[in-house]
Amino acid sequence: MELIEYGKLEEPETEEVLKGFLRPMLEQGADTIVLGCTHYPFLRPMIEQLAGPGISVIDTGAAAAKQVSRVLDENDLAVKEGPPGTEQFFTSGNQDEVEKVFRTLWIRDNIQVKSLPLNTSK
Repeated sequence: MELIEYGKLEEPETEEVLKGFLRPMLEQGADTIVLGCTHYPFLRPMIEQLAGPGISVIDTGAAAAKQVSRVLDENDLAVKEGPPGTEQFFTSGNQDEVEKVFRTLWIRDNIQVKSLPLNTSK
């Protein structure tokens, strides 16, 4: 997860970590890998390459989004009209570093991350 958050999607370090997780499952005969975390789809190409052609890789993101939509509709919480929503990104970390990672992960150049003021007084 941390490697993804640092934008290390194609580095040898990331590949080695993935091999460490995948090898035991594949050696035990796994034929399907389920990406059960919001971070893992960013590594899907590398996971598929390392797992090989006979292994199915399932991304749960679309199913989770569909369920969220259903729950919003059932509880009359979905916005049905008006302007589309907007995204805002905030960080307590290094603004420039976080912005660079978001641009990589979201594949957009126009992302702006704002710094959160840290309240150090009690």
